[in-house]
Amino acid sequence: MKRKIFTIGASMMFVLFSGQAGAQCMQNVTFQPTAGSGDDVMIVSSDGCIPSGGTAPDENVNFYGAHDLQMSEWTIHALGCNDLHIKTLIRFDQMVTLPPDAIITHASLLLNGIPTSLQNTTGNSWYPGTPYSDNAGTVNIVDGGAANNWVNNLVTWSTAPAIDATPTSPIPVTTTEWNNPFNIDVTSITQQIYTNMNTLGLNNNGYLLSLNLHTYYRNTMWASSFNPYNPGPALNIEYYVCNANFDYCSSTQNPNTYNFTATNPTSCYNYVWQYGDGSPNGSGTTSTHTYTAPGTYTACLLLIDSTGVVKCQECVTFCVSQKAPAARQTTNNTTSRAVSKIPQQVPVLSMDNSINIKSVSPNPAQTQVDVNMIILKGGNVHYTVYDMQGKVMAKGDKIVTQGAQKFSIDVNKFNPGNYLLVLQDANLTTATSKFTKE
Repeated sequence: MKRKIFTIGASMMFVLFSGQAGAQCMQNVTFQPTAGSGDDVMIVSSDGCIPSGGTAPDENVNFYGAHDLQMSEWTIHALGCNDLHIKTLIRFDQMVTLPPDAIITHASLLLNGIPTSLQNTTGNSWYPGTPYSDNAGTVNIVDGGAANNWVNNLVTWSTAPAIDATPTSPIPVTTTEWNNPFNIDVTSITQQIYTNMNTLGLNNNGYLLSLNLHTYYRNTMWASSFNPYNPGPALNIEYYVCNANFDYCSSTQNPNTYNFTATNPTSCYNYVWQYGDGSPNGSGTTSTHTYTAPGTYTACLLLIDSTGVVKCQECVTFCVSQKAPAARQTTNNTTSRAVSKIPQQVPVLSMDNSINIKSVSPNPAQTQVDVNMIILKGGNVHYTVYDMQGKVMAKGDKIVTQGAQKFSIDVNKFNPGNYLLVLQDANLTTATSKFTKE
């Protein structure tokens, strides 16, 4: 199916935007499990040494239930061992309560400091002469999927799950020995976890926190969900829901008259209909349009916020003839969300179908995708590949001749996930297609 991406141009200036449309659609939730119900645990390694008084190396010991969460590089000579390494795992299972059409705009991980520790006399890089500037860290996403699932009271350093190299979030340095809370921007990581859950069906395995500099006497501490003084980790998520799916059917009285109905109407957005025949746009959650001539048309529903930004859209292509076609429902939520992420500077499109994508293969892809297309007039074709957050992953230009054409795009360095390919010819007509990198 050919899909089209629009900006707000002169053809849409008639739309009247209410001051509240879009604002009331933004939602904010905070997940902060209580003691015993959260997934937050530090994992420890003593490099295989069994500390005095212990029965096993620390990397085989579980530390769930401790009052503190840490990322640390220390020595434990007094216990008969040399090196001590500590990381922290945190997961918020409550993310499953987010709507399936949520689009996350911001997420922050709140880590509360602690005024003192009942189980440890050390605070943040407290050792004399240890600079606070050396205890910065990184938040990594734990790989999704059952293979990397971890159990809070069983996971150890030896059984720690694998992590993704990207995306990451920085953890700043501490400035005091005690009571040094952080509010870390984890938007990209949280969006990836959400995408793993809702698009790929993978486990939510949460976050891993570790130091950047693996040098002795670097330590950062936060309250766990078991801490008696301060609350444990919390995750705050800001999101909105945008669903442009719609039903359509032809009239029994006139097969060239079509009735369009948004399937999930809401007052959060202004609804704009583009019928694909060059006629003026329609508005409202329902619309009726009569096509004056048989042909193939692409109709789109655009959901627009109060600032004039297209938040999401859905398009369908159908044939108008003297015989009324059967009703069809659009249910591709994933496509609707993906299109909503594409930057709005993409030019307004014409509807003459002068460029079409026949296939993108292989799909899923590993190292490259081959784009098979048809263009009615030779010349320059510009291509852009977006990820699901709207980031440009690749772009370029191809000089092609009229007719069936084929070219390749290198995707070897792409992270696994879903991507959107947008082609644009010299007439500013575009065609789009989704593909998956495995």
